[in-house]
Amino acid sequence: MNVTKSLAVLAALSLSAGAIAQTTQRGAEFVGETVYPATVTVNLKNAPKPNNWKPGDAVKEIPLRFHRPKDW
Repeated sequence: MNVTKSLAVLAALSLSAGAIAQTTQRGAEFVGETVYPATVTVNLKNAPKPNNWKPGDAVKEIPLRFHRPKDW
């Protein structure tokens, strides 16, 4: 009998909480001026050429990872 009362109270609370949480605002508030995307034009012919690979150079560069000291 206590289980059914508990379920009834739980259902009533969930329905009342759902009714409170259903407040919806429509539309938007004006915040500022219109924003337009920026465009950048780069001529890659003028870009510096990368250095050629030489024996002894790394095949792939992997960034160092941060390892926490053990005494932290």
